[in-house]
Amino acid sequence: MAVPTELISAAIGAVSGAGVSVWTYRRSLSQQRNREVREQLLQIVDLRLRQSELNHTKPANFLEASGLLNSKRTVYLAIANELAEKTHRSLTPNDCIQLGFETYTDGDTETARRHFERAVRKSQEKQVTVVTRVAALRYLGAYFLGSGPDHDPAQGSNCFREAVQLTEGDPNPYFLYTTAMSYEQWGRALGGAGDEGWRALVEQARRSYEQLPLQYEYRAPCLRAVDALLGQTTDAVTASPLSGAVGEPPGPRVA
Repeated sequence: MAVPTELISAAIGAVSGAGVSVWTYRRSLSQQRNREVREQLLQIVDLRLRQSELNHTKPANFLEASGLLNSKRTVYLAIANELAEKTHRSLTPNDCIQLGFETYTDGDTETARRHFERAVRKSQEKQVTVVTRVAALRYLGAYFLGSGPDHDPAQGSNCFREAVQLTEGDPNPYFLYTTAMSYEQWGRALGGAGDEGWRALVEQARRSYEQLPLQYEYRAPCLRAVDALLGQTTDAVTASPLSGAVGEPPGPRVA
């Protein structure tokens, strides 16, 4: 007995409608989790700011207050990491970078590496800007050049080399600045690891900064920063956490 066409169409429509509903639900859930991850990150950044302000004011109960803030930060970070594992496919590279930095600061290098590697993979997507990819590569490079259990100078330098190649040669002042910053952070990371090759990279950073227009806002302060750095010996060169990814020389943060 032939099945009426109307019944077949109705069945197909029902199945299609159910598929769309499931897709819509999953997308909505993913977006909600993304927002929750970012809310946790904002709370963490706010706590870090408040802790920094405590360092300046030095209240009588500084150690107690600082410890309480750090305890709250640890809880927020645990929530953010748990949510991120459920929704990492839809997080942006910058979400992953921030999660990686906070996790690295907390001493969880394994999770930090996972976040940084995700940031680099996601930065290959078409809609992601070159500068975002540069930032992701810098963080991963700094991670490998750091003193953690995954210390790998070759892999770390490869990440920085790729970051440099993405913007080097572009006459746009901002890309000149980005290239110089990549060289500088690469040099700082090598110096922090005791590698004598740091100086050549910082000298290259200086040459790149010199190519900036004279009126470029960050030209002068960045040249002063690298000149001060070049006056040091290898032993005196200390990299900020993740090679200055947070403590960069004067200028807009490229991340």
